[in-house]
Amino acid sequence: MMTTRNVIMMMMMMMMMMMMMMMMMMMMMMMMMMTTTTTTTTTTTTTTTTTTTTTMMMMMMMMMMMMMMMMMMMMMTMMMMMMMMMMMMMMMMMMMMMMMMMMMMMKMMMMMMMMMILMMMMMMMMMMMMMMMMMMMMMMMMMMMMMMMMMMMMMMMMMMMMMMMMMVFNRS
Repeated sequence: MMTTRNVIMMMMMMMMMMMMMMMMMMMMMMMMMMTTTTTTTTTTTTTTTTTTTTTMMMMMMMMMMMMMMMMMMMMMTMMMMMMMMMMMMMMMMMMMMMMMMMMMMMKMMMMMMMMMILMMMMMMMMMMMMMMMMMMMMMMMMMMMMMMMMMMMMMMMMMMMMMMMMMVFNRS
C-alpha cells in the first residue's frame, strides 16, 4: 500500500520532471529563434517568411507535446488517488466485518458501545483521508494551471520578439 508521504514524493518528482521538460522545450525554442534570426540577416525576405512559419509550427508542436504530458501526469495522479481510496475502503470494510463478528460473539452492551466508538473513529479517519486527497488534487490542478499560464506567457513573449525582429529586418 502507498503511504501519503510516498505519494507526495512521487508528485514532487513529477513536478520536477515537468519543469525539466519545460526548460528543455524553452531551450529548443530559443535555439530555433537564434537560427531564424541568423538566417534572416543573411538571406532575402522570401526565406525569412518560410523560416518564421516553420518556427511557428515547431512551437505549436511543442505546445501540443506539453499538453499531452500534463494530461498524462494528471491521469497518473488520479489513478494513484483512486487506488488509495480503494485500499482505504477495503480496509474499512474489513474492520467493519471484524467488528460485526465480535458483536456476534459478545453480546455485552459494553463491547457494543466500544465497537461503536471505534467505528466512529474509523469513519472520521476515512473522512480526513478523503479531505486530504481532495486537497492534494486541488493543489495539483493549481500547479498545472500555473504552469500552463507560464507557458503561454513565454510563448507570447517569443512571438513578440519574433515580430520585432522581423520588423527590424524588414526595415533594413
